[in-house]
Amino acid sequence: MKENKPTKVNIIESTNILAQLMIDNPYDIDRELLKRGENLIAIFQDSNFSNQFHNLKDLKKEIISMAINDISIGVMTLQSATLGVTFSHSKLKTYISPHGSSPEGSVVYSLSWKNIKAFQNWRSEEESEITQDKINYAIYFLTFQLSKLV
Repeated sequence: MKENKPTKVNIIESTNILAQLMIDNPYDIDRELLKRGENLIAIFQDSNFSNQFHNLKDLKKEIISMAINDISIGVMTLQSATLGVTFSHSKLKTYISPHGSSPEGSVVYSLSWKNIKAFQNWRSEEESEITQDKINYAIYFLTFQLSKLV
């Protein structure tokens, strides 16, 4: 008899499909889910750098995908670090910077987990509870951000 094993979902592939659906059907975007996700994810974008600047658009997609992957496995990195893109030595590059430290160069774009409790718990080396709903909201919000870059 064959065993039914759960299938592992490729989260990036799934979010790319959802991002395309958001582009194709903008009226179907759930504004309430976006709002809930926006309450969890902080995004900084330096207005002096447009998506056409060098390969910024591709690097932003990479950072968003990294964040989605991290969130899908329980927000391991984003609880203690910020992901982003810096401009240093005339080049754009991605970074992961632990809370309390600054990356080299000028921050052009960054993503972080807004939950102040996560930062406080990180400082005291405690765990914070991140529910499946929060994971879903954050991924939905980041997928929407990804759809703006496709």
